Amino acid sequence: MTTLKGLRGLQVMVGEKCVGRVVQGALCDSLRALDGLWLDRGVRGMRFLCAEHIRVIGAHCVVADDAGQRLKMKPRSMLLRAISTDGARLGAIADAAFDETSLAVKHLILYRSWTDAFLGGVPVTAFCRDLDSDRVIVSQSLSEKEEEP
Repeated sequence: MTTLKGLRGLQVMVGEKCVGRVVQGALCDSLRALDGLWLDRGVRGMRFLCAEHIRVIGAHCVVADDAGQRLKMKPRSMLLRAISTDGARLGAIADAAFDETSLAVKHLILYRSWTDAFLGGVPVTAFCRDLDSDRVIVSQSLSEKEEEP
């Protein structure tokens, strides 16, 4: 499993040529799969590499069959408010762990406080995204389990 933050700085290879480095990963609107990667191509600017063109995500590089396309959108950080089903604030979703082969998100990573940034956060598997308020709703049973220890 790989996290979005773990992708930063990896080289993107097309054939035997390095076409850029990963700036950040982008998830689909439902937060269930990797949508693509934002690449920094130096003087050629930012490019977006769709998930369909990603062949292998390795420990040291990403192998793709396309160099990405120039889009007007700019990358934005994944920092979404997390709330429970009753509306209580839980913290912020700042990262996601996904499978390298299927590119499906296994869990989101919840930071309940600034100390969680150093400790690694709490994995959240039962969630849904409210697109109207741009928040992640975490299952009530999961948020109760997180508060007990």
